[in-house]
Amino acid sequence: MRASFIHDALYQLMRNKELSSRTYRKAADQLFKDICKDDGVSIFTTSVYYKALRKFGKTSASLQSKKIVHRAPEK
Repeated sequence: MRASFIHDALYQLMRNKELSSRTYRKAADQLFKDICKDDGVSIFTTSVYYKALRKFGKTSASLQSKKIVHRAPEK
């Protein structure tokens, strides 16, 4: 859970152009892997998650994946 929160925050920073995805995506994925290991996630599960991030994560870190935020109107 901790690894996911940190990783998602880093990807959000990449989507918002606060961090370069070319420079930091691999490091963010490796940090996720390291935190999983530190938190006692099995080596097999950690490896599967990491490989999925490396294979499918690029689009999630791109500007095109930036979420539109809708706000309720003020009264």
